[in-house]
Amino acid sequence: MIAIFLAEGFEVCEALTQIDLLRRARLDIKSFSITDSKDVLSSHGVVVKSDGNWSDFENEKDTCEAVILPGGTKGSENLGNFAPLCDFIKQLNSEGKLCCAICAAPTVFGKNGILNSKNYTCFPGFESPEFGGNYTGESFAHDGNIITGRAMNSSVDFAREIIKTLAPDKLQDVDYGIQY
Repeated sequence: MIAIFLAEGFEVCEALTQIDLLRRARLDIKSFSITDSKDVLSSHGVVVKSDGNWSDFENEKDTCEAVILPGGTKGSENLGNFAPLCDFIKQLNSEGKLCCAICAAPTVFGKNGILNSKNYTCFPGFESPEFGGNYTGESFAHDGNIITGRAMNSSVDFAREIIKTLAPDKLQDVDYGIQY
């Protein structure tokens, strides 16, 4: 299972594009709120109903093979302030499993030591020398088990890179379906 985590203030397109395109690739992706509620308010006032909440995720976390963090300034801050999620991401990273974040969300990785010695991208202005990585400014960056995306405009490229990594045989069909 691939888990995408939603926190109040997340960027809708950066979350739903990932869910949509990965499901088109027939990947098992589930959205989880980091709170007790399945309803999550986005950065632009759109309420999205997640597949589960944090308690639901805890019951499934042993099946998690990859994580995705959508951006949004407030959403990324909320994700980064949720210690159980940060601990889980550090564990996945130490196991070499795929860790993906877009826009402001790579800051969660950076503040948790996951970008050290890695090429990464994020929304301009969210990069930091403290992360110990190499900021590329590209649409997406893929370095080992880390995939990062720059911004909402990069959502499709970011999703395609995840699909290319997890289900390369499905990418052509997804590309045709969205006329990429």
